[in-house]
Amino acid sequence: MTIGTGIGGGLIIDGKVHHGMGHPEMGHITLERVAGDEYRGHCPFHGACLEGMAAGPAIADRWGMPAKDLAESDDVWDLEATYLAQALRSFTYTIAPQRIIIGGGVMQRAGLLEMVRAKLAEQLAGYATSPIRDGDLDDYVVAPEFGQDAGLVGAIALAMRAIRP
Repeated sequence: MTIGTGIGGGLIIDGKVHHGMGHPEMGHITLERVAGDEYRGHCPFHGACLEGMAAGPAIADRWGMPAKDLAESDDVWDLEATYLAQALRSFTYTIAPQRIIIGGGVMQRAGLLEMVRAKLAEQLAGYATSPIRDGDLDDYVVAPEFGQDAGLVGAIALAMRAIRP
């Protein structure tokens, strides 16, 4: 998943990108609102979907400045981690992936990945398969190996696969 100007996600099964009837729209899943959160959401289609609550434009709209300019405010990043963890919980239960890779501009915030893991552990509440059940999420929810170049490297890999199947 990428968390940036939007929220995008892909699913790889047996080394192949899954398309189904089109591309997955993981950023538009429904979330449970955090108590007291009255933000309308930024998505023009769904309002308070994942993208509407947690993508970069939603953060800027909600807090009045881009994520990169926000202070180390616990309430900002706690809310962000809570919504992202809700999405990962849904994906964990519905897709049962072996690993979740989460990157993008918003995820460059120091400590956010660790906060998402902690929130996910709370939300799973021990109901998942081991090692997830045991709270060992360090190898389950990870940053992209190629960091901010992951999209570019992935595009090159797909192009190479297309010309040399």
